[in-house]
Amino acid sequence: MANPMQMIVVLISEGRSFPKRSSHQLIFEAKFDGELLSTDGVDHDETPEITQELAWQINRKSLQQHKLQRTPIKILCYALDCRSSAKELIGYIVIDIRSAPNKPVKRWHHLLNTKYKKSKPELKVAVYIETLTASLLADASGLSEQKINTSEVDVSQLKPQLDDVNGVFQLGPDDRCTEIFVLSVTVAFAHNLADLMPNSRDISIDPQGFYFFYTLFDNDVLTEKFLDLLDPKITAERASIRVRTSLPVIKQYLLSSEPLQFHLCSGDKSLGGASVSLESLFHGTDSQLAKSAVIEGAFELLAPSKYKDPAADVHNEKPVIGLSIQLRREMPLVLANQVDSGMCLTDRPNSTEPGKKETRGKLSPPRDTSEDYSDTFNSEEPSSKLSPSVKKSPLVLTSPSKEGRAKDPPSLTTTTEHTELSTQPHHFEFTLQLTSIRNVLTDHHIFVYLRYRYPGFGSVAPFTTHPAIEVRRGSEQTLSNSLCTMDFSMSLGDLKLMLSQQEFEIELWQYDQMSGNRLLGKAVLPVLHLFSVKPQTITLHDKRANQFSQTMSLPVYATNSQIAELCARCSLCDFGEVPAQLVVQQETAAEKRVDSPLLNPKKSLEYQAALELEIWKDSQEKLFEQQLREKENRLLAKLTEDFRKRDMERELLCKKKIGENTSMQQELQKMVNQMSKRENSIAKKEQELQRVEADLKHTYDRKLLDLKESSRRLEEECEHKLHLSRAKVNDCEQQVLRLKQELDEAARKYKELEKEYGAFKEQQANRPEIKLQSEINLLTLEKVELERKLEATNKSKAHYKQQWGRALKENAKLKETSDAEAKRYAQKQIQELEIMKQRLFATEEREIVKSERRELADIREEINRQQKAHTALEKAEKVSEPEMSKVNPAVEEQLKRLQDERDSLLKTGVFNTEDDMILELERQIRALIQSIDNQ
Repeated sequence: MANPMQMIVVLISEGRSFPKRSSHQLIFEAKFDGELLSTDGVDHDETPEITQELAWQINRKSLQQHKLQRTPIKILCYALDCRSSAKELIGYIVIDIRSAPNKPVKRWHHLLNTKYKKSKPELKVAVYIETLTASLLADASGLSEQKINTSEVDVSQLKPQLDDVNGVFQLGPDDRCTEIFVLSVTVAFAHNLADLMPNSRDISIDPQGFYFFYTLFDNDVLTEKFLDLLDPKITAERASIRVRTSLPVIKQYLLSSEPLQFHLCSGDKSLGGASVSLESLFHGTDSQLAKSAVIEGAFELLAPSKYKDPAADVHNEKPVIGLSIQLRREMPLVLANQVDSGMCLTDRPNSTEPGKKETRGKLSPPRDTSEDYSDTFNSEEPSSKLSPSVKKSPLVLTSPSKEGRAKDPPSLTTTTEHTELSTQPHHFEFTLQLTSIRNVLTDHHIFVYLRYRYPGFGSVAPFTTHPAIEVRRGSEQTLSNSLCTMDFSMSLGDLKLMLSQQEFEIELWQYDQMSGNRLLGKAVLPVLHLFSVKPQTITLHDKRANQFSQTMSLPVYATNSQIAELCARCSLCDFGEVPAQLVVQQETAAEKRVDSPLLNPKKSLEYQAALELEIWKDSQEKLFEQQLREKENRLLAKLTEDFRKRDMERELLCKKKIGENTSMQQELQKMVNQMSKRENSIAKKEQELQRVEADLKHTYDRKLLDLKESSRRLEEECEHKLHLSRAKVNDCEQQVLRLKQELDEAARKYKELEKEYGAFKEQQANRPEIKLQSEINLLTLEKVELERKLEATNKSKAHYKQQWGRALKENAKLKETSDAEAKRYAQKQIQELEIMKQRLFATEEREIVKSERRELADIREEINRQQKAHTALEKAEKVSEPEMSKVNPAVEEQLKRLQDERDSLLKTGVFNTEDDMILELERQIRALIQSIDNQ
């Protein structure tokens, strides 16, 4: 594949340093290139376990463009209140996709602008790019088909089951059918519907409205109502179902299921219908369904008693319905967070091109294409691919239903109707710009957008402002991308009549990705008021036009209360009448075509075309009858085989049921015997229970008599004891009176004795011996007090002496400690000075060694030079003086000097035997010793 599809995957693994909030959940939203994806809610703990993926599908060229533009991925973290459903922004993360690898590499990222500033939460996120190729998809689908044996699945027992959690229909076993398929049905257009109405009924406009009805997977689907059968204005609508199954299973299920029935209904009555078989959905498709399987075309609507399988291409004058049925395989991970339910009914995506022009006119069958429709919020896809064709000319005012009812030749009828038009249509251009929204009644900030459509202006697709904006209570927000221009042609009287009958409604929607979009209210735009404004003459598109413009403030109502206020500016430009030259030209051409065949009708083109058409019809009828006979033979053979198989199955089932009934009868007989035995034992137990009950009653009566007798005896004893107690009380009262009298007498005697003792005490106090004795007692007390104080003073003196001696000892110890510390500090300073001196000496020695090394190099050069110069002299001396000593004193002196230098350097402690200088000296010493040995 030249440009393979790729996926940008964001894996949010876990978090840390989050505060615990039991009533909240964490939700993460990732935004890339205008698309917003959201995860499921997780518990708001300190370390939340998320483990969810969000992905965007993109081709390689677009990915490279995003990398050049440095498009980031922004991950927003929200705290969702489970009680009030309020979302609170906690923080966000911005990730650059330029450094995204091909494999997931997880990294911790701090939340920016977080509200939890104390804890500083972090997220573990991996962003990587995954390549999706056709071979991988084919391998995956092949493996899934290998796992599923369709012979093991009974198609008659298959029934779709709705999975509310994942938002899909499950078809087949859960463990084997795991692929996701999307089945879409689109009702695109319809025309010539008036032929289905009875003659006694008015076919123009029905107040109840008309709609199409069909059933998809046991779900009833109704399209939007339209009022006029002569000129039906139908918005293309699509119903989609996500099915989790396998390709063979869904293929068998759709082939064995009944054809889809589409009904045109008015109220509760069906006016006509079309039957569409799904067998042709798999004709011509590959076995892996790499591309979408599509059925598209115009299908004939028949009365309820004439339903059959119609051909796709029918005559234009018959009542038809334009349908598109599509089955496709859903790409993994892309749509996992964008679907909320198993079935959704959506409108066709709206066109946001301001220059797109569309007028009411003649309908034509759609093109035979297999287009994939998008359900995104702000789709840019044009909505005219399956809609009726559009022509911008005065001829489009002719209704196709009138042509179908005309009895005259079509050319004459068309010309006559154009020439007899009473009013000439005008070319209009309507422009609407929604500038701002204000005074929104809301308790918290929400995202809203506006949506409207007005088929009378030639545009059946709804217009939507995008993106959704955030609004708060009491604030005013400006709307973006809110300008829409619509061109149409219509007479002025018809335009005013249409504006007075059909209101221009503007809908206010809340954009919520969690619970789905919700309609908040509606506002009505009074377009008819523009004609009350004085027009202005302007030049637009190189044409002169009368412009009616006005700025309006529109209230938005929900039920009976105003919830917001819109500011809008609308203008209507009238470019004048549409030129009638085309009508006159067609009139003259038609007259010529009518006059020429009158001379010889059989030679006219119409006659030849009709003859060829009849011949073709005969051949097609014969071919169709032959195909029906072949199909009948195939169905009879299939039915015979199915009947034989089912007969055998019924016999086996009958034998099985007879055996089961026999075993069940034996079990029932055993149970009857057991029940009779239990009944006898229960009767015996009842007799025993009655006997025990009689004994208990007799015992109860006897004990009741004993209790009554004992209570009587106790009552008599209590009365006797009460009498005795009263007698004792009387005796005690008499004794109390007697004792009171004795107490009064004793008190009187005590007072007399006290008086006598006082008089005696006064007499004794006046005697001198008594005074001296009292003074002696005082002195004795003072002496004892002084002795006690003396003893305490002596004890404190001894204690102070002891404390003084201890303090002296501690002082001596402290002095010794401080002296020792001072000595150690001084010794340390001396050692440091010695080390500094050694280092200084080592530095000087190094300088000396460097200078000596240079001298050694000079000496070496000199020695080499002398050796070369005196080589011949040495040879002569060896020959002439063989007895001469072989040892040179200069060499011995140099050897001794090198050894002394080596020893002195090693004694300093700065150098060791592994230093370069020591090794160089050793090498020179060895060289000298070797030279001496050689001599």
